Amino acid sequence: MNNTILIVCGDHGHRQHRLRLTRIGSFEVKLPFFSMLFPQSYKQQFPQAMMNLKNNEQMLTSWWDVFETLANILKMVEQPNIFDPLLVNWQSTTPGISLFHPIPERNCSSAGIPEKYCPCSRSTPLDITLPVIKDLAVASIDHINNVKLKSHTHLCLPLELKVIIRAEVEILATPKKVNDNKNTTNEFTHSYTVLFEVSPSGGIFESRLLYHEQTKRIQLHSDILRVNLYGQTSACIQDKYELRSFCYCISYHQKFKANQSVSVTTQYASIHTVNSSTIITKN
Repeated sequence: MNNTILIVCGDHGHRQHRLRLTRIGSFEVKLPFFSMLFPQSYKQQFPQAMMNLKNNEQMLTSWWDVFETLANILKMVEQPNIFDPLLVNWQSTTPGISLFHPIPERNCSSAGIPEKYCPCSRSTPLDITLPVIKDLAVASIDHINNVKLKSHTHLCLPLELKVIIRAEVEILATPKKVNDNKNTTNEFTHSYTVLFEVSPSGGIFESRLLYHEQTKRIQLHSDILRVNLYGQTSACIQDKYELRSFCYCISYHQKFKANQSVSVTTQYASIHTVNSSTIITKN
């Protein structure tokens, strides 16, 4: 390991786990594990670079920074006569900064982190019984049924709201302007996140939406994410990967109902047999 840099990482945190039902879980999914192990000699050879690396543990970083760190290491290999991460001719080509260099205070935008993956939240938990929360959940489900699954109604059952699990809101410092499909610019004053369960699939989804308090206008802000497993419930649409988390197959539902019916009949027959045996015993 004297000439080896070992990197262990994940591409995301818990995505489909019970933890996702909590507010902490909404942060966890955006914070994948990342660890780098360097040769012990680096501490003596490059004390400032290793100190920067240590300090950057407390800063907002992204995969762009990891990319630039790898590019920085390659420059060290290309320039063995220098072989110092702070002295080689490395220059950033992305929004990232090599982790050997100091990472400044920054926001998700300047770090190149898409808004839907940004862990810097200023949102506030809300009472899930507020009427607006139900409106937002229903708008999300309408988008799944009428946009996502529009061309697959012959395969997938329509979804309905079962229960709202969690909701939070961020009041935007300045109204967010968004162009709709008709090239009309709309302004939104609030950003909501709503976690809800649907029937009959039992799917649990997290949706981010923009909302204007005066006009009551609602617009989906990013992809709707499923946070629990769907297993074989979407087997009828396996060739459409992006739809598998939404589709609850009609064929699966029919098979499930048939199995339920057989199970109930079997239980009834068992109970009837036991009762008959009891009567015979008494006689």
